[in-house]
Amino acid sequence: MPAPLYSRSTPMPAAAFDWKAEAYVTGLEPTYMPGWIAFQVDAPAGTCAAGAWLNYTAQGRTKTAKQANSAAAFNVLLAAQTAHKRVRLFGFNSGSSITNPRLIHGDSEWRRSNNTGEGEQGNKA
Repeated sequence: MPAPLYSRSTPMPAAAFDWKAEAYVTGLEPTYMPGWIAFQVDAPAGTCAAGAWLNYTAQGRTKTAKQANSAAAFNVLLAAQTAHKRVRLFGFNSGSSITNPRLIHGDSEWRRSNNTGEGEQGNKA
């Protein structure tokens, strides 16, 4: 199996997407699977306003690969919505399309970036 193009330690090149956003998943529409997934988040994503429908299109060379990819992306979005965890989204302005949804575990990244040691609500972690 070939190595993944991007890993956790390898940043994606800037040209790979138009924007990056972090938000909570507020709506999830799986009826278009396995071709694509429509979902909503609580923050602006690129040129899309908070609450606008975003689209994740299945990726892969074969039908089986696309089905597995769609299921994996759906599971990330569903886990984020169910556990009320933020996702990091990378996407394109054209068609409000998302390329890489990633679940953010806890608030540790937020705390490090703000150097406060406090959670998002101002409470000590």
